[in-house]
Amino acid sequence: MRRLRANLSTTRFRALLKDTFLRNSFFIFLSSITSSGFGLLFWMVAARYYDINSVGVASTLISTCGLIVALGMFGMDQSMIRYFPVLDRSMILGSVAKIAVPLAMVIGAVFIFGSSIWMPDLVASDNVHILFILLIGASSIAYITHTAFVGSRNAQHGWYQNLILGVRVVLLIAFVTLQDLGILFAMLASYAIALPVSGLLLFRSGFSLGAIDRAFLRKVFWFSTGNYVATILNMLPTLAMPIVVFSLIGSAEAAIYYMALSIATIVFLIPATFNTSLYVEGSHGESLARTFRRSLTITYAILVPCIIIFMLLGPYILGILGAQYRSEGLGVLNILLVSGLFFTLFQQVSTYLKVKEFIRGVVLMGAVNSGSFLGLSVIFAAAFGKDGIGYSWVFSFALGAIVGLIYMRYTRGRNGSPSTDL
Repeated sequence: MRRLRANLSTTRFRALLKDTFLRNSFFIFLSSITSSGFGLLFWMVAARYYDINSVGVASTLISTCGLIVALGMFGMDQSMIRYFPVLDRSMILGSVAKIAVPLAMVIGAVFIFGSSIWMPDLVASDNVHILFILLIGASSIAYITHTAFVGSRNAQHGWYQNLILGVRVVLLIAFVTLQDLGILFAMLASYAIALPVSGLLLFRSGFSLGAIDRAFLRKVFWFSTGNYVATILNMLPTLAMPIVVFSLIGSAEAAIYYMALSIATIVFLIPATFNTSLYVEGSHGESLARTFRRSLTITYAILVPCIIIFMLLGPYILGILGAQYRSEGLGVLNILLVSGLFFTLFQQVSTYLKVKEFIRGVVLMGAVNSGSFLGLSVIFAAAFGKDGIGYSWVFSFALGAIVGLIYMRYTRGRNGSPSTDL
């Protein structure tokens, strides 16, 4: 009887793995957890073995590196996933890599050499300049590679890449005598180990590095540009939040708010994972309406219990950080957890419109989201303090989702065209 149950369980698991939506979602989530886990461990080890000034410089450079990579992509990562199923994947990969990587490195060079003017304490030597620019190039290649894996329904390869990048934690100890250079060397060396493996996996998946295709770039220009604008708008609340929170509620309240947000962000990985899978499956020609409903149903089925669990565990998690965090942070944590319900709907509706190529709707949702967050933060913070920032987070995603649903209703039965929709 036990053997029969084991066989049935194995059969069901294999059936689930054949479902591309669930398989891709599983490995995207696993990849996100792996990356976040190694990232946290990396900085814990850095804080233990490196002096605080070195950690401060390196963490600033590495976080800035991520922003510059996003700027250098110019929305082409979204075009990769959207057009992989209908155009030559190798041509798309080659076009994006040969434009985005050099562009990101140029932006990085301008930033790092100009930092001597606006941030003179950030860098100390030419070696830091060189390592930073190389790190941007490596990070950009890794991001493009990971996007190619996800877009081609091979998200498990993206997970392998993130697993190999975890070697940076060990390398951190090996380079400890170099201090801030050691942290950058550890990151760069991990890419040097992971990227050849990723390149081999790409090759085995049928990819090659094609030439830049101007026809492709003209075709996706408005789609990429619109998504780029929407991405910047959706990132604006996060980018502006440090200034908004600090200036409106002060440093102590801001610290409590950030700890609550860091905990809630773990839950937000769930809708982000299924949202990416919705984009991939919709781009591959699966029934968008059916996949949209299925994605929402599965996401909420997992998300709601997780929200309840984190609400119950919240006092204990915050209590680990200190009594003040527990007494004053529980309210805003619960508010942020509830916002995950609206964050899910916002993300899924935005992706639906993106697949349908109604880019104006995607940009409009981003504008409503960022504008309402910044405006409501000022109003609610004055009335409710840090909880008010949480309320603005909830309402901004809710308003953005409502606008998107109205746009979906207005455009039902039609497909958009990025060049005319913008």
